[in-house]
Amino acid sequence: MMRLRSLIQLNPSKTEAAHLSPLTEVTFAPMEALADGLGGLDASSPRTLASVETGSYSYFRNGDVLLAKVTPCFENGKKALAENLISGIGFATSEVHVIRPETRKLDPRYLLFLLCSEDFRAAGAASMTGAGGLKRVSEEAVKNYRLPVTNLGHQKAIADFLDRETARIESIDRNPRTIFEPDRGEKSSSCGAGGKRQHPRCASECQAGLVWAPSR
Repeated sequence: MMRLRSLIQLNPSKTEAAHLSPLTEVTFAPMEALADGLGGLDASSPRTLASVETGSYSYFRNGDVLLAKVTPCFENGKKALAENLISGIGFATSEVHVIRPETRKLDPRYLLFLLCSEDFRAAGAASMTGAGGLKRVSEEAVKNYRLPVTNLGHQKAIADFLDRETARIESIDRNPRTIFEPDRGEKSSSCGAGGKRQHPRCASECQAGLVWAPSR
């Protein structure tokens, strides 16, 4: 299986924004802007480029994937696919890895679901280093993770399938009269405060779905 290192750029340089005016408004994303569980990003908070470009913030742009690297945010599943950013770019807390997929070889939505998988979460947790209760997922853990599916068409099909399944589960969760699935009697629960809601089976379905291409 192919490793992610050949399919991504990790933590791209903020020099990409050097051509913009210092007064340009961009998205600002502190850790609380990232949702838990299946992920999500509040991209509505603006800052001027001048106020963030010289700090230790992590630069990102539309299409990048943000992954919290510090405990307990990593364990809580904070991550996001960056979309609809102000001026197309943003600056996030330094406690995230910014992962830019090579879109000709890796579907960004598939990558996001991959980061939700039990296998990746276990690999990330095993790589953590640090002291005093503040540990971080290493860059090497991200780069060395093996991609289960390398065919781009299959990745897109899997991402489509998982998008439909998570949307269906969220629909169930939003309706208090259908908190039990008719055929299974399983109660929905929240994946984490502020994040997308996740059925107890969602993590295992995501894990299984990541390694096969469902029928359309």
